[in-house]
Amino acid sequence: MTYTDLIFDLYGTLVDIHTQEDHRVWEKTALFFGYYGAGYAPGELEAAFRQLLKEREATMGQSYECFPDVPFEELMEALFRAKGIERGAPALGVQAAQLFRICSTDYIRVYPGAVEALAALRRKGARLWLLSNAQRVFTAFELEHLRLTQQLDGICLSSDCRCRKPDRRFYQALVTAESVELHEFEKKDFQVYEGCMPVEVMAKRGADTLRYGPLKPVGLTDPRTGHRPWAVVQLRSENREGTLYNLVGFQTNLKFPEQKRVFSLIPGLEQAEFVRYGVMHRNTFLNSPKLLTPAFHLRTNPDIYFAGQMTGVEGYVESAASGILAAKNLVRALQGKAPLLLPADCMLGALSRYISDESIVDFQPMGANMGILPPWPERVRDKTVRYEKIAQRGLDSLRAYLQTVDETATN
Repeated sequence: MTYTDLIFDLYGTLVDIHTQEDHRVWEKTALFFGYYGAGYAPGELEAAFRQLLKEREATMGQSYECFPDVPFEELMEALFRAKGIERGAPALGVQAAQLFRICSTDYIRVYPGAVEALAALRRKGARLWLLSNAQRVFTAFELEHLRLTQQLDGICLSSDCRCRKPDRRFYQALVTAESVELHEFEKKDFQVYEGCMPVEVMAKRGADTLRYGPLKPVGLTDPRTGHRPWAVVQLRSENREGTLYNLVGFQTNLKFPEQKRVFSLIPGLEQAEFVRYGVMHRNTFLNSPKLLTPAFHLRTNPDIYFAGQMTGVEGYVESAASGILAAKNLVRALQGKAPLLLPADCMLGALSRYISDESIVDFQPMGANMGILPPWPERVRDKTVRYEKIAQRGLDSLRAYLQTVDETATN
């Protein structure tokens, strides 16, 4: 078996480090606090820190974190505030945390050959991830100092998640919850589109599946910490008054009582009133690769066009775009013009080719994603930059094509 994604720990795996959090470290940290008007004796500061850490961990443990990890800088900030230092306390907390780390570190170095091994794996196409019980406030800088950041595709640190391991309570509740029993006619040829997979089915695939699915926190920042959270439940307003919300991505086949029990375990929803429960419904779509052309009309009857979700494009924007393209092609057919067959390197062109690809055997709906576009010809390590290049290529290609077929290209 060839693995495309490899996960590494940091300390003791890639990095050799030795730290000592002795009295000498607390002396220097207390001196730093004193510079900014927060007078602590070294022993007093250490005792206050450990007591505060114990209290924060106990509070987090009582809510939802099984193995809590409190951001170090938040504790330091709280110790400044305890002495009446409010102005600049967040920044002082960060500086104190970093000073503490520097003073407690005897040495830190990359293991021989580690960087070369990572680089070799990347050249072979592997994606490399870091998963470590570590504090971002100093680990992020240590990664930069050791020139490891650029070798990694993603970095997940326990302080970002506020826990050292994934919380199992919500996960286990989903895995063991009772689902609705399917009728015989529902069991026949039963398939679920991957993009609409029941949340309890995803949970059974593994504890992290939800984090990379409906709970994915990409693009979101916790305003309390400035970091990306471990997982996020997104709520979509259902009415103008803001009294009804939808759990985004929580398709489910759980029984109604089980939905209330399980989803009430989500932090913040303990007292929520569930006014409408989720139900699974059947989506019907054409076997488009056998029936449709890239112009969205039937292969056997060019006078009949289809568009939207029933063609196998998935998503609001995708469905609307397919309708526009089908309508334009219908008008062009009535005018005696050739249909618009958009370039394969623009998103709608790629989607129209996907739903009409006769080589596809097990056809499933598809939404817009970078995976259906031709890859960028050169290796670009930064995914954001790579995607920007692919997107710009698609726009340029689409504009150039539309100019050749007497269609107006607009931004």
